[in-house]
Amino acid sequence: MLSDQDIASDVYYPDKKLLENLISAAGNVITPVTCATVSSLKLEEERKGDWLKQGIEAVDMECSAFFAAASHCGFRSIAIFYVTDIIGVKPFYQEIGLKDKTAILTAKKKAAGLLCKFIQENLPA
Repeated sequence: MLSDQDIASDVYYPDKKLLENLISAAGNVITPVTCATVSSLKLEEERKGDWLKQGIEAVDMECSAFFAAASHCGFRSIAIFYVTDIIGVKPFYQEIGLKDKTAILTAKKKAAGLLCKFIQENLPA
């Protein structure tokens, strides 16, 4: 990606049924997004326009590895993100203030609670 070479790569997706169930169980707490996993934070600002044109709404550095591993093992998988930076508004290198730290902690707690409830109600023991 950094060298602009057109490198074919595998694409991995969350399990459609699990994702539908999670979104349904979460109500309006979760907003589905299209995320691209990138190898460099530097790319966030450089490629923002291209990614938006492709319908990519979020970027991370880990999720595709998780989906690839789950796929390789034959496991169904989904992911939940919480946003800590917004390209062009709140860059990743900007210091996080107390208000944002509190919001992040609240998001983590809500996500953990939602996941625990979802697992108990939707996945076999």
